Amino acid sequence: MQELLFQLATSKTSWLAARQAAVAANIANINTAGYRSVDVKPFTELIDDGMLNIPNPSTDDKLLGSSPASAVTAKKGWEVQQSGNSVSLEQEMLKGGEIQQDYALSAGITKTFHRMLLAAAKA
Repeated sequence: MQELLFQLATSKTSWLAARQAAVAANIANINTAGYRSVDVKPFTELIDDGMLNIPNPSTDDKLLGSSPASAVTAKKGWEVQQSGNSVSLEQEMLKGGEIQQDYALSAGITKTFHRMLLAAAKA
């Protein structure tokens, strides 16, 4: 049980790092004509697909995919620019905030479980 929880926490942290890399790539290419924003599959989909070991986002198409322009423009305010670029700085900043919150939550849960294991071992 403990091994599964720690493996899940490690996979979640790897997924968060891959998502942060995707957000950073989007921001770095904000002025690149024709660039389509990318994101990783949601973590729950990876678990459903049985992919607890997160692959490298730069080499594996299963994790990293481009989001179509229609998905970006579906919400008010996320616009595809004249150059064909679909990156929205506001949206990428929101994703960055989500990543930070998810990391803090994951680290807190892991720390709490680790303390629980230590307390059980001492008893």
